[in-house]
Parts: sequence; structure tokens; C-alpha cells
Amino acid sequence: KALRLPRFKKTFRKRLNDLGVDTKLVRHDWFDRISQISRIRIVDRVEVCHRFRRKHYSTDADAGFDPKSATFWIAKANQGRSRSFFETLAAQLVFKVDARPVDCMALERTLELKIPDPSFGSPTTPQDLEDEGTDSRAEEDGTEDDQNAEPGEASRGHTPFKPDPSRNIPNPGPLPTNNGQTPRVSHPDNSFPHHGSPHPDQAPALEKLHRKDLKEKHYASHCQMCLCERTPNELAPAGSYIEPEEVRRKVVDAHHVDPKSGGGARHAGNLILLCTQHHNNYGRRLTRERVVNALRDGGLEKDIRFETTTGQAEMIRGPVVKVVIPDTGEAISLFFTKEHTDYWLRSAQPPADP
Repeated sequence: KALRLPRFKKTFRKRLNDLGVDTKLVRHDWFDRISQISRIRIVDRVEVCHRFRRKHYSTDADAGFDPKSATFWIAKANQGRSRSFFETLAAQLVFKVDARPVDCMALERTLELKIPDPSFGSPTTPQDLEDEGTDSRAEEDGTEDDQNAEPGEASRGHTPFKPDPSRNIPNPGPLPTNNGQTPRVSHPDNSFPHHGSPHPDQAPALEKLHRKDLKEKHYASHCQMCLCERTPNELAPAGSYIEPEEVRRKVVDAHHVDPKSGGGARHAGNLILLCTQHHNNYGRRLTRERVVNALRDGGLEKDIRFETTTGQAEMIRGPVVKVVIPDTGEAISLFFTKEHTDYWLRSAQPPADP
């Protein structure tokens, strides 16, 4: 319960710093991994099985987490030893594989540290919030720990920033590829949840870079469906809450057309930007194959004018393609920049021979 508190999540890296532990050893999704534990069971014996070259090997362990049953198992001989529990938890769910045993021993100590500075762990930009995945709802609801804390004034706001009007003007360019090579096509049978694959919520570095590029440089955080129907000025009127791109990006999702949980590609060749409404209504009903086919057909060219209240303006040209929803036959339109289109087509499988 203590490890799952929003306050602990925000200050965890600071606590490790105070203990002299390198925070680069911490998994990006450590909090999500811990949150997967639904129960803790004490048994006579815990056995861990390993597979190497199609052979299985087993060994006894003090404790271990089974993701299939969401159960953390503890051998009865160690039920009173909190150190075994925390060290196993740290080694399997919190730290990367290159962490040393002494690093794993620090997890229990982090709970004992006092962090007096209320600004520790608070992101400084909207992008930081997006990357870290801060649970603002949990902060608003409060926790038992927050309710028992002494009242006082915060040293600063949650995410202070000054909107930059120039961010409302996209400047699309070629999307970076991995080591300069053509992006790899992902296949469901080669990806998570196979043993040794990365956690599905842990975005590769290339995907993070592509999400950032698509939002900032290609579409100025506008929905690719909405841009087919209205101008950017109509979608984000001057003086509205969502006029700044820094705020608007929070209601626009980078959607994986082929779901990442099913092995969908983790790069711009499987990503489109959708507002919350279109994401919820159409996201899971699209397929990457249909989007690729629509892009191959070409679509109709469209010029979209992006401008700011300070007088800056830019015309962006790209195809508007129609994609048919399989279950209803309904056709929806998507605007793509030329560079985004090129990346989708380069990363797609070649068309089948007639």
C-alpha cells in the first residue's frame, strides 16, 4: 500500500538519490508493475522455473511474482523477513537486470526516508507529465497519507509554464528511423508476451521520439480526423482552454492502430493522432492494413492553414484518405502529412502479388 501511494511514486527517484542509488537502474514502468500485484500468498515452497534452449530448469526461491495469476508468492520460511520480500520485489519489478543486490536492498529503506520539499517529483512541463504518466486523478482524490499530512502552502504550482504561440505552427520533416534503416515491420508472433520481451507499456525510445515529432512538428497536437472537417482555428479558437499546443496535446492521443498488446509496431508507421472522442469511438475499430491500403490509393490532396494570434502562418499539404470501418462499413477520413505518409508506407509489408 505504501509503495502505491502517488506521493511515493513522485518522490521515489529522489529517495533513491538520497541513498546513493543510480536512478537509471529503475525501470520506466516500475509503478505499473507493482500495481499488477493483486494478492500475496504464503506457501510451503516457492519454485522458479527457467527455460533455456527449450529445456526447463527449476530452483527454489525465497519469493517470486507470477504475472499470470498476479500473485506474489512467499516461502513460509521467509514470511517474517520483510527484507526478502522487498529485495525480490525490487529485483523482479522495480530495477533493471543490471542492478546489483545492494541496489535492491535500498527499496525498503526508501519508505523510511522523509522528503520535506513538496516540489520534489513535480514535473515542470506538460511534456514531462505526459512522459511520466502522472495520475492526476489520484492526486485530486487524495490518499490516506495526504489526509494525515500537515496543511501548508505549496512552493509552486503543479506545472508552471508560459504558452509558446509558435508551437501552434507545425513544421513537418522526415521522421527519424532506427539507426537510419527502414523501420522494421512488427508481427504479433514476435512480440510480447513472449518470454524475454519488453513490457507492453514500456515505450521504446524510437516510439517516444515519434510521438513527440507527430504532435509537435506534424500536426501541432490536432486530431487527424478533426482536421478533415474543420480548420485548426475552429478546433482551437483563440482564447479557449485548448488554444495552446502545450494544453491541447493532453486531449490528443497517439493511437496504435494495431494494438501494442497484440504485437503492433512501436513506431510512427502504426501511429495516428486522435482526439479523445475519435479515439474512443474509432480507435480499436481501425486496422493497420486498411490504413496502409488507403494511403497506397493516394487520397485527395488538401492544404491546411495553421496560424497564430501573433501573425505566424504556415500551409501544410497532405493526403486525406478514407478508411472503411470493418464492422459497419462506415468510411472515416484521416489527414496525413506527406512525411508521415512516407513512413507508414516504408514500414508496411509489401503488397501481395496479384
